[in-house]
Amino acid sequence: MFFILGGFLMLCGCVAPKGLQRTPWLGWERKSFDRLGVELELPEQPLNIYKKYDMVISDNETYIKNTGMKSISFGFHPSWSGSNFAEPNRMLTISIDKIPRDVFVKNGRQFSPEVKMEEHEYPFGNTPRAFIGIDRQIQTPNGDIIVIHGSFQKTPDSETGMDEDISAMRRIVESVRMLSSGLNQAGQPQNKDKK
Repeated sequence: MFFILGGFLMLCGCVAPKGLQRTPWLGWERKSFDRLGVELELPEQPLNIYKKYDMVISDNETYIKNTGMKSISFGFHPSWSGSNFAEPNRMLTISIDKIPRDVFVKNGRQFSPEVKMEEHEYPFGNTPRAFIGIDRQIQTPNGDIIVIHGSFQKTPDSETGMDEDISAMRRIVESVRMLSSGLNQAGQPQNKDKK
C-alpha cells in the first residue's frame, strides 16, 4: 500500500520532504477500539500527508498465538529520508498491549497502577540514542493487563517543542480507559447513580 502511494506521489511530481515533520497536537477527540476493549484521546489527523500519524492494530490469530496478546500502536512525528519509497522513522510512539494475566506473570512482570516516567539510553551503532518513556498499566475485570507505553526519541531535531510533545504523550497514555460499561479504569464497579 505504501509503495502505491509513493508511486502516485512521484507521478504527481510530489517528493517526500527530508527531515522531521511534526504531527500537530490539535483537535483532540476520544476514539474507541473495540477489538482491544479500550478508548483513548487522540489528535485529529492533519491534512498534510507527511505529518500524519500511523496506527497499527495487531490482533489476528497468528499474532496472538506468537505473542499471547493483542496490540495497537501509534507513531507520531515522522522523520523522512526524502524518498517516497522509504518509511519514515517515528520520533514519538504509543503502544497499547492487552496481555492475559497468565502470560503477564509468566514473563516475570508485576502489576503496577502507577504512571512512571523514565529516561533511557540504548546503543545504536557508535551513537547511543536517548528516549523518554511513560508507562502505565490497567487491570481488567477478568485479570488481563493493559500495558500502555509512550516513547519519545530525543534528537537535535525533536528537542524543539519537546515539552509540548512529552505533555501530549502523557495525555494520550493517561487517557486510556476500558470500554466495559459500568466499570472504572481500574476495572472496579462504579456508582452509576452518581451525577
